Amino acid sequence: MRSLFCVKFFPRFLLILTLCQSSYGIAAASADKVFKLATGDNYYPYADQSLPQGGWAVALVEALFENMEARMELDVLPWPRAYKWGQELKYDAIFPYVYTDERAKDFYYSDALLQIQVHFYVANDSPIQNLQDTTGKRFCLPMGFELSDEGKTDSAKLGHIIQRAADHQGCLNQVKNGWSDFGMLVGYFTLEHIRHRYGYQNAFRMLPDPADKVSLHLLVGKAQPGAKALVRDLNKAIKALSSSGKREELDAEFMQFIAPPPDS
Repeated sequence: MRSLFCVKFFPRFLLILTLCQSSYGIAAASADKVFKLATGDNYYPYADQSLPQGGWAVALVEALFENMEARMELDVLPWPRAYKWGQELKYDAIFPYVYTDERAKDFYYSDALLQIQVHFYVANDSPIQNLQDTTGKRFCLPMGFELSDEGKTDSAKLGHIIQRAADHQGCLNQVKNGWSDFGMLVGYFTLEHIRHRYGYQNAFRMLPDPADKVSLHLLVGKAQPGAKALVRDLNKAIKALSSSGKREELDAEFMQFIAPPPDS
């Protein structure tokens, strides 16, 4: 952690040396501080251990802490456990999570790390052709995954019956076997990725219109000491990452990694 001495001049030519603090408040408070963070897995391509650095969002967060000149430790946990232990203040921050009013009761949100679209998928032989056709149907969501508040409102209006599975593959199995009628894919996770990652051959198709648009954030428990200051530091680092060009570099790198694999 850098500490600089500032020279201050006062009347009568009195010169005083004072210790300058970094522009990052809580992150610069102690060189010994190690921030504990938690994320999950199988949230391709944002938090996924099969990708370099553990995924796009993980790479961004590591770059944020590097920019803040702060040290971090990262644990990869089941999503519900990461969220629960974030609530219990066992972690300084958890990520990447979608904003909901319910979550905002316990957590402060950073500015968006990523903004992504959500699409619904169905079995290839399903009669469902569009969003309206999902009215009253069974909707599989992986544990720990949520739609935005707006997406939840739309889902409730359509009378979706929410069913849960352990992860994305569990939902794919439910939809393929007819136990759920449709599931969701986020951002750059495509049918080509499903085919190459899980071995399903032409088992699914995507509905044409986006079902939701969500942003992904770091969450900091409101009861955490210095929580507001940490969020301010994170937001400064998010802006600095963009202005320095590092964000553009990381985004381009991951866009290459997640390009749809060629058909075999």
